[in-house]
Amino acid sequence: MLLLTAIAILAARWVTGRTPAAAGILWAGAFLVLLSFFAVVPALVLFGKTVGMALADLSVRSEAGAAGIDAREAAHRWLGTLATGLAAGLPLIWTARDAHAPTPADRLSGRALTLAFSALLAVIGIRLIVL
Repeated sequence: MLLLTAIAILAARWVTGRTPAAAGILWAGAFLVLLSFFAVVPALVLFGKTVGMALADLSVRSEAGAAGIDAREAAHRWLGTLATGLAAGLPLIWTARDAHAPTPADRLSGRALTLAFSALLAVIGIRLIVL
């Protein structure tokens, strides 16, 4: 998100030759926050994973008897990810010490991430051959 904001500011400076006003930078930042919210929350509710989670073969761990993640849990997961980003990733230090420790997003949403079946097999050294 910060990278997209920086690219937009640099592109505006390159095109116009002027640095955008502070109000313009704030509006661009607010737009990117809303864009990230609407890119993450609906994807989690509808598919149980975001594009990045699909690339990493991760999904939200389902609770016993639960169909999927609801909108409140997805919004809380997004807030936890946003808080981690705003803290420059420092909360992940405690998660890195223990593989089973929940991230801030896991704590806020009440659901943890899990490896999908094919990624789990790859971790333990078994490869699926798809013909």
